[in-house]
Amino acid sequence: YGYSLAGPHIEDFIFLVNDQDINKYSSEGQKRSLLLSYKQAQLLDYKDFCGYYPILLLDDIGTELDDTRRDKIYNKLLADSGQVFITTINLPNISFANTKIYNVKNGIFSRYLID
Repeated sequence: YGYSLAGPHIEDFIFLVNDQDINKYSSEGQKRSLLLSYKQAQLLDYKDFCGYYPILLLDDIGTELDDTRRDKIYNKLLADSGQVFITTINLPNISFANTKIYNVKNGIFSRYLID
């Protein structure tokens, strides 16, 4: 078929806060924060059930978030996860312990060296 017929990316979730659908009154940043918190909860459930973390792939998760919220979420995900791959346009302010950062510019892939 050329695409996946099953999986969490196919589902259309409805999140309620105080019995109200967040899609009706939340900002894009609030929606994104909630979805990332949900992903974090899924990671922890998977770890509890299987005994190890899954590989986490996140594509440009910080687009609708302010810098402070984005940095907090990145740091939380990196602290409470196993192997994480994140693509982003702007390098966040994160703790770099055990973190490798790569840069892709004009099709050239290189390691980003941290001072």
